[in-house]
Formats: sequence, C-alpha cells, structure tokens
Amino acid sequence: IFSDARAEMIARTEVAAARIGSHFDSWNKSGLVTKVKWLALGPDPCPDCEGNDGEVREIGEKFPSGATRPLEHPNCYCILTAVGFKGSDE
Repeated sequence: IFSDARAEMIARTEVAAARIGSHFDSWNKSGLVTKVKWLALGPDPCPDCEGNDGEVREIGEKFPSGATRPLEHPNCYCILTAVGFKGSDE
C-alpha cells in the first residue's frame, strides 16, 4: 500500500513523536525542567521550524510557530532540549 520511502517516513516520524512526547511529558510532570530549547535539525528545516530554532521557552509555552513542542510536520527532525531546571540560576 505504501512505498518503502513513505513507510520509512511514517515510521521515523511516529518514533520521533513518541520519543519527544515522552521526554516532554516526563519533564513537565517532574517539575524539574522549567525551560526548553527548540533545535531545528535535519537536511532542510521548514520555515516554521527555522523560526523556532534556538528559541527558549518555559516548558509548555508556545514557540513562534504556535507549537509547544516538535514535531511540526511529517519528516520533521526537530528536537527539544532541557535548558532550565528548578533550583538552578536559570
């Protein structure tokens, strides 16, 4: 039903979404991570992802694109990294 390329794109996107979602949810529920940074990675980030690249937000706050976390679209390679922590000198 799907070409190999489409099946690979779907699998990669779904795995990435699960990974990013679980990190985000764990960080948010723990209360220990206070800020996150969006990193636009991959061969050709879209304009929305480029606009979010390097931006730091309170966890759960919207980035310039309106998203609170990656993935913005299929084949998105973006990630979040934790950069602010409860009790640190953020």
